[in-house]
Amino acid sequence: MVTPDRLVLACALALGISLAPAGGALALSSGSSSSSSTTSAQDLYEDAEEAVEDGDYPTAIGLLKKVIAKDDADADALNLLGFSYRKLGELAVAFDYYQRALTIDPDHRGANEYLGELYLRMGNVAAAEGQLETLLALCGSNCEESEALKQSIAAEKTGD
Repeated sequence: MVTPDRLVLACALALGISLAPAGGALALSSGSSSSSSTTSAQDLYEDAEEAVEDGDYPTAIGLLKKVIAKDDADADALNLLGFSYRKLGELAVAFDYYQRALTIDPDHRGANEYLGELYLRMGNVAAAEGQLETLLALCGSNCEESEALKQSIAAEKTGD
């Protein structure tokens, strides 16, 4: 004799539907739900931020490239990619990522600050001062980004 549970199981198998326990009863699942192994772009970005904080720039770059693969218009991820490459000394690559971030969001304070820092690293104080002017127009002299770049420019000028 075929029991109701066996009939459900047979139908489910025939239709390619998986059965999952739910509260002790059989539950039908179409299998079309997203996989729990899929990591969101936000989770990847947060992991990349942690890697940057730890100074693990290669790991951050790998994670951020996955973020960009999911959303190539993520100015924050592009900016952090530029930062990571700059920290590794790959200045041309960093420049490209900062430019991409600023193309998407010209008012991105982080990308404007870090581009100024990159200019300083390249010895171009005038270009860094131009980025500072952009930041001052965006957020004034009391925002973190303009203050940090202003201090870096002053240190560069005094040789500190």
